[in-house]
Amino acid sequence: ILDHLESLSYPFEIDFNVRGDLVKLIWWLENQKIRCLSFEDREPLRSDSEVWDANVLNYLKQLGCPFTWKDCNNFDCIYWLVAYSVSVELEDLEEDNDDIIDDNGPINEFISECSERLHLKILP
Repeated sequence: ILDHLESLSYPFEIDFNVRGDLVKLIWWLENQKIRCLSFEDREPLRSDSEVWDANVLNYLKQLGCPFTWKDCNNFDCIYWLVAYSVSVELEDLEEDNDDIIDDNGPINEFISECSERLHLKILP
């Protein structure tokens, strides 16, 4: 997972056992990579409040995460979200280079293979 975060240029140190680090990670992934929510709708992911876990649960459901967020120790959800972010990043790269990437090329095959393996939905 750290390699994936490095590939996304995640700028912070992370301890997966520290709730504040997870709050920062999830907010950063949404704000910088996934960008599914409007800016205003991202705010509940940013602050560690009593309802933060419920906000993360709803956010992951909205993204189509096949795992259920129970608490901060839910590694499956964190791993899925990071992998989802990598998928979004790859799709952005594909769109940016659409004129040089063949529809049946290796990047598309790689994206599809990774998405299937990680139960990701391909963004339209």
